[in-house]
Amino acid sequence: GSQDQTERVYQDFYKTQAPSNTIEFRLIRLRHNVGKGAAVQTGMLAARGAFCLMVDADGATSFGSGLEAVAAYAATHDFILGSRADLDPSSSASTTTQRSPLRRLLQMGFHLLVVCLVGNSEVQDTQCGFKLFRGPTVVPLLFSRLHLRRWAFDTELLYRATGVHLRLKEVTVPWHEVEGSKLNTGPLALARVAIGMLRDMMCVRLCYFLRIWKLPSLKGQQERDKDK
Repeated sequence: GSQDQTERVYQDFYKTQAPSNTIEFRLIRLRHNVGKGAAVQTGMLAARGAFCLMVDADGATSFGSGLEAVAAYAATHDFILGSRADLDPSSSASTTTQRSPLRRLLQMGFHLLVVCLVGNSEVQDTQCGFKLFRGPTVVPLLFSRLHLRRWAFDTELLYRATGVHLRLKEVTVPWHEVEGSKLNTGPLALARVAIGMLRDMMCVRLCYFLRIWKLPSLKGQQERDKDK
């Protein structure tokens, strides 16, 4: 449903790939633009594999460098969150110098809201577009009944993952700002985005607290534990 050039970029990339019996490429189109969260949910539930990777199409974090950063944790964690925060300032993946002051300020403010409303103080950057999930049980567990359909859906993912005690790991990934980002830095636009995300996070907290929305069944989690 998006009107940007993501589909064209995918088609150009696909044409450069040699036929393979081990790699399957699929393009999934939504008839209407129903939000980033809904698009990611559709793609993740259609994905197959031992691990499922969510990555932004703008190339801010490349597949190779991102996977290299998280590979060491894949066998021992269920949900790995790529991060633009400097979790290890000495690391070569450090990103602070590559971020604008405005984006750093927004990240810190958003993190404070996540701590207050979602309740997870350990994850510094919920909005990084690079996330790796254990495929067979974790993806359905988190995505099958995801309610937020737009930009703040990552916070609901984190709330659900924390609520069923998945093994989480935040890892700094190489990242750079990409010119042409959809973030409008005008004061009114930023205010609208901030108010919308605050509303969504309050909705997550309230709806799960009142059990209007429910955390996923632990059946899949129990089956996963038996396989350890």
